[in-house]
Amino acid sequence: MVKFLCDSREFLDLIKPKLLYFCSVMNIPEAVVKEASYLIEHWGNRLEYLGKIEDGRDAFSFCFPDEEDTGFPEVYLYDGHLVMTITGFDALNITDELSVE
Repeated sequence: MVKFLCDSREFLDLIKPKLLYFCSVMNIPEAVVKEASYLIEHWGNRLEYLGKIEDGRDAFSFCFPDEEDTGFPEVYLYDGHLVMTITGFDALNITDELSVE
């Protein structure tokens, strides 16, 4: 866990997108980036790793900007070879299952 020495909300608001971008770009498989390329071309690389689902596949999600009202999330499941795009309630269930509170 990262702790900041500065309690300034303004500072955190400024640095948070950069930290999220740095974390989300790290270790995203090229196949997942390719599958999400139409979103990345429009909003930039906003993929984040969610974790592993029960069957061992890695789950990634595209994080739309806060000001966008997009509906269901886009989730990408990757088994090391193939990428499966999940949308709708199934994607929402995966993000809820893997979210850390």
